Amino acid sequence: HIATIAFSGVVSSENRLGNARAFSDSFNKAVEDESAKAILIIAQSGGGSPVQGEMIHDLIAEYTALPISERSR
Repeated sequence: HIATIAFSGVVSSENRLGNARAFSDSFNKAVEDESAKAILIIAQSGGGSPVQGEMIHDLIAEYTALPISERSR
């Protein structure tokens, strides 16, 4: 099973699915899903808020920087 996180449109706090909080919620659910062996992120966006984008980037970077043995899975 591959967990999928998808959003489209401008990355901004006003975008219901394309903001850092919504992405974080979806990402954390995918991480906690023990049946998921991978997470696929489908982002159809032309850009948007640098702050929101950086928050999403930081979440992914922090997770991938952890040794596999320390991840929630």
